[in-house]
Amino acid sequence: MSPLSASLLGGGSCRRRCMRPTRGSDGTEVASTSSRSSVTQRLSQAVAQATSKIPALADRAISPHTIRHTTAMHLLQSGVDITVIALWLGHEHPSTTHIYMEADLAMKEEALSRLQPIASAAARYRPPDQLLAFLQSL
Repeated sequence: MSPLSASLLGGGSCRRRCMRPTRGSDGTEVASTSSRSSVTQRLSQAVAQATSKIPALADRAISPHTIRHTTAMHLLQSGVDITVIALWLGHEHPSTTHIYMEADLAMKEEALSRLQPIASAAARYRPPDQLLAFLQSL
């Protein structure tokens, strides 16, 4: 994880000041703090730089909260348990994270609604005769 990611994605007690690793004079990694405003400023610079390659980013509002929300959704869609995501985000109660679950279910419902046109009737599964004969022999 990059220093910017570490500072953007921290949660809980990291709301005012975020930890990010840096290198000391001897090359070892040490922790330093970065204020919320400097994280936002660094993100703005990164978005401005990326806008030259992806112009559509200019029309989007991208904030550290957007990064946290997007990452939480990706974790949920990858199968990470909602309680783990709640802890990672720094939420005191998993119920606070329930909105991600609802958003994910809505996305699933939307995807399922696209699978079959409304005008067509639902097809019923008809097992092959061999399968029925096998099941009856059990």
